[in-house]
This record gives sequence, C-alpha cells and structure tokens, in this order.
Amino acid sequence: MRPREMRAEIQRRLQQKPFEPFRVQLPSGVTHEVRYPQFTIVGEAVFAIGIVSADVVNPKYADYSVVLAWDEISSLEPLLPARVAN
Repeated sequence: MRPREMRAEIQRRLQQKPFEPFRVQLPSGVTHEVRYPQFTIVGEAVFAIGIVSADVVNPKYADYSVVLAWDEISSLEPLLPARVAN
C-alpha cells in the first residue's frame, strides 16, 4: 500500500465507531498495537502511536510514543480479543 493510501486507511480505522484496535506491522517484523485512538497523531509525513502499558485499564496518557514514517508501515491487521484459558 502506498503511503497516501496507508494514511487514508489508518484515518478510516481511527474514526470507525466503535473503534476496533489494530496492529501496525513494519517490514522488519516489528509490530505496534493501536489500542487508543486518542493517543495517535496522523501527520502528513508520520504516524505517531501513544503506547500504554498492558496493565492500565483507563489510561489518561501514554507511557511513550513511537513515530513512524508512512513508508515504514508494511501492513495493518486487526487485534483479536484475548483468548480465555479453559
């Protein structure tokens, strides 16, 4: 997907109601989870993702952020709900 198309697709996903968390994958295999749309910034050249610790239930802020150039993002995939152990 070209950078302009990737930006449009991410904007669409962030505005979707209800929001469905997704994962951003880089060509290196590294992934970043987008769980909170309020902690993201969609810029002309970059996408910033605020990362929140997994144990935080209702975050007021992100613990740190990751800034990616649009051409660094290779794909998007939905985050599946966590499985419950039997």
